[in-house]
Amino acid sequence: MANNLLTAADLAQQEPGSTVVMPRGSVITPGAYDYAREHSITIRIDSEACPEEIGSRVVKVVLDEFQRSAGRKPTRDEAIALVEAVVKRMLAGED
Repeated sequence: MANNLLTAADLAQQEPGSTVVMPRGSVITPGAYDYAREHSITIRIDSEACPEEIGSRVVKVVLDEFQRSAGRKPTRDEAIALVEAVVKRMLAGED
């Protein structure tokens, strides 16, 4: 899930029997719990990581990949532009 709110509509995109892991502090609607129960979907709260920790891991992977590809670390401005571009693509649904 891309945000910290889980609804039945979000779960409609999941396969029956799957597991959805949400970050600590997420809001899960009653409808989401009902839908999950009806479709054998497990909702698990990741108590080990908060959203900021998850974001940090994702950014690290993006910057490490840049370094591998370019053979150097990105500048501060390059890093910001790269992460911003990735976030915009994801929000636009361009996996």
